[in-house]
Amino acid sequence: MKKLLFMLMLVCSAGAAQAQVESAVEIMRSDVRTQKIQILTQAMEFTSEEAAAFWPLYREYDNAMSGVWDKRVANIKEYAANFETMTDPVARKIIEQAFANDEAQLAVEREYFERIAEILPVTKAARFVQVENQLNRMIETQIGAQLPLVPDEATMDEGGCGP
Repeated sequence: MKKLLFMLMLVCSAGAAQAQVESAVEIMRSDVRTQKIQILTQAMEFTSEEAAAFWPLYREYDNAMSGVWDKRVANIKEYAANFETMTDPVARKIIEQAFANDEAQLAVEREYFERIAEILPVTKAARFVQVENQLNRMIETQIGAQLPLVPDEATMDEGGCGP
């Protein structure tokens, strides 16, 4: 088992890690907005009045979420920059930022759920959150599949993925 893990760590060379991170960032930056709008339009089943009230608020929500995703991108880039020399303090900093990003995303979702529930039936506001969460989880799963696992600091010292 240890030999298998060591082989996996060897695969995590700097170039491979950087390529995986760039692929993850590309997923985050890809034009999923158009697809999301199409999916939301279909799933939400708006009346014309509901659509007129919803879409301006959705644009505000999307702008707020863009700020959160920008921070996720920055955190992934920091992970890539430190991948070869990962230490416990750096790993802690990166994961703490990931937790902060999750909390920021939840805060935006809560705020806009309440605002949407003021202009649409609560069931439709809940449906929006449900669809948005499903789409975000799909994106996060794709990103997670692209990122190499955090190397163990001890393995780095033994000549694993580190210098």
